[in-house]
Amino acid sequence: MTKVNSATFVAAPAILMLSAFVLSTGIGIAESPEEIQGFLLELEAQSLDLVNVTKAVHDNTEEIADDEGLDEDIRAKAEAIHVASHDLWHLAEDVCQHVEKLKGLCSNPQTNKAEISESLDEILEHLDEYTSIQEGQDDSVHGILFAVPESHKKYADATHDAFHEAEGIVGDLVEGIKDLAATIGVEVKATEQ
Repeated sequence: MTKVNSATFVAAPAILMLSAFVLSTGIGIAESPEEIQGFLLELEAQSLDLVNVTKAVHDNTEEIADDEGLDEDIRAKAEAIHVASHDLWHLAEDVCQHVEKLKGLCSNPQTNKAEISESLDEILEHLDEYTSIQEGQDDSVHGILFAVPESHKKYADATHDAFHEAEGIVGDLVEGIKDLAATIGVEVKATEQ
């Protein structure tokens, strides 16, 4: 046997064993840093959008709830939405903080898989709670939309539009979380979405 054949005979099994090791440990799995960064940028933009639309709900319901010249029932519904918007706002800000934390964790996704999974689950829990609070105010949002006088129609319309925009943003965030988790190779809890 020649030296070339001997080297091939030894090198080929070694390469196969190394390949099997890499595949079984997940080292080198094709999670491109650019792809992960793209998901994170998208999640960051969406979480900031959620904060902004939540603030719009807060500010517009305040305009209705604080006007003593309006019907008491309209004001009470607007106040209920306004108070709920405080919780929604905190949840949206918490989502932003978790996304910011993810940016650091995802710099080394293989090492930080457990922390990434935990952070993604916490975001999903916040989004589930956000949706639950929102659903609890749905009747009030539609109630003020059709009951306010023309002088406050723009506030009711803006509240209604922001509420529905938030629903879409939450759905996009959930999908982005699932996509990021799949790319990194971590499991996330099932959501109510």
